[in-house]
Order: sequence, then structure tokens, then C-alpha cells
Amino acid sequence: MPDNKIVLTFEDDEEEELPLGLCRLTYPMEDFQFFYKLNRLNDFKFCRTKDIVIKRGYYKAFFSRFEAYDSRNKTHYIVVVNRSHTVEEVEQRMNLFSGIEHTEYLFSDRALVDYILLTKGGFGDFSLILLPKEEVLQVEELVLSSRHELFDIIQCDYYD
Repeated sequence: MPDNKIVLTFEDDEEEELPLGLCRLTYPMEDFQFFYKLNRLNDFKFCRTKDIVIKRGYYKAFFSRFEAYDSRNKTHYIVVVNRSHTVEEVEQRMNLFSGIEHTEYLFSDRALVDYILLTKGGFGDFSLILLPKEEVLQVEELVLSSRHELFDIIQCDYYD
């Protein structure tokens, strides 16, 4: 009697993509000032949520995350601060320069970027967020590939 087997194959070569908006400020500003201005311009209001935590080497870095929901467009907006607000040493090591303040960037190759924008549901368009014109340069769009080291970290938090 012949074996009737069904074999399922999955294509691992397919890359997933996550669209991001990279936002740079024209001058240094505290997060609360930026989000105060952002909330005054938009009908939906951003509020701070759970931080993204990343362990790199001997350090654990904390990145602020803000979220808002636009009920008109049924779109959930997430803004992550590229610069860490806190860095903790997780493993003790001998360091000649201990006590020096350490800063990490979520996208270390893009230290000039201040905020990372994400959307889910509704429209995936960052232009629907009204940004303060004098304080923000044009938003640069970036597609994050599933092969990027931060994809899983952002993807996890993105779909929480």
C-alpha cells in the first residue's frame, strides 16, 4: 500500500519589511517639549508607554516609547526615541574610564535621528501626523528588513 504523504515547504528566503519614518529635529529639545507640541497639533494624543530595552555588550539601554491612536483613520502610531535615556551596566568589568556617562542609540549608524516613527493598522503614512514645522526636518522613510538586527526587537514591541 503506497504512503500518501503531504509535504509542506516554507520559503525562508522571503524577507519581511517594516516601514519606518526617521525624524530629525532642527535643534536639541527635551522629549516632553516635543510631544507637547506634537499633541497640540494633532487630534490624537501621544503618551509614554513601556520602554524598549536592549542589551548590548556590558550594558542594558532603555529607549522611551510613545503611542497614540487616531480613531478617524484607525491608525496606531508609535514613536521611539533613538537616544537612550538610561544605560545600566549589567556586567562588572574593569574600565579605565568608569563613571563616564554612556549613551546608546537604537540605530547606532544614525545618531543624528531623534525619533523613529511606526504605524500599524489603517494608513501606513507618516504624513498623517502633523509635526511642528520649525522643529522637525522632513521625515526620511526607511524600510527595515527582517535581516536587520533590530527587526525582531521592534517587531515584538510593534505588535504587542
